[in-house]
Amino acid sequence: MNTLEFASPPPRERRREPVSLPTDRLWTVHQAAAFLGRSESWVYKAAERGELPRARGMGWGLRFVPAELLSYARGEKRQAHVVPVPKGGK
Repeated sequence: MNTLEFASPPPRERRREPVSLPTDRLWTVHQAAAFLGRSESWVYKAAERGELPRARGMGWGLRFVPAELLSYARGEKRQAHVVPVPKGGK
């Protein structure tokens, strides 16, 4: 499994703890925040405003495609990524 290691942004008095960032699966808000060096609340708000590329069609929480966040961080033009969801819940 491929992973990236980043330290999560600390609240004022807390030490940074390493966050494992697997590149072969979707990232959570916590992982995206650690990668971008932002707070989780910023990530939620930026995704809601449409500024951050996020996985769509998941139906369960907010998730991010690692390659798209890397492109975003580099300032590259992003392309929509749609994760197909099978019909009938199977």
